[in-house]
Amino acid sequence: MALSARDLADAADQFSIADDILGRLGQREPAQYRFHPDLIEALIGLGQLDRAQDQLVLLTERARVFPRPWTLATGARCHGLLLAAEGDLDGAAAAMREALAFISPKTVEANLSRVYGKLGVHSRAQLVLAMSERDRQRTEWPG
Repeated sequence: MALSARDLADAADQFSIADDILGRLGQREPAQYRFHPDLIEALIGLGQLDRAQDQLVLLTERARVFPRPWTLATGARCHGLLLAAEGDLDGAAAAMREALAFISPKTVEANLSRVYGKLGVHSRAQLVLAMSERDRQRTEWPG
């Protein structure tokens, strides 16, 4: 929730606590918990590039041991975000292209299905309408 609200400091704190707990439990499979890329994104947003790099190294090492498409794609995406934050836009673009190479149409459809279920919609058209309505309500919110 904190990351969605762009409260990057709180998000980084919460994800760091979760990472510490999993580390103490000996859990190393990043695709099982799926928050490590969010931790890296929050750290990059806070300008904590060294910490983000450290987390990216861990994610990359884990991806070598557990080479799941999700882990490889999100690791490449995080690498691209980090390169962009460091000013290497060409490297960032290459990393983002690499991230897209592990995403199949089936993966996209599976993720869209999960999103549809969470939002209570059944098609892309309904998704667009739901998001438009949400945006309209935000602009009408008093305060």
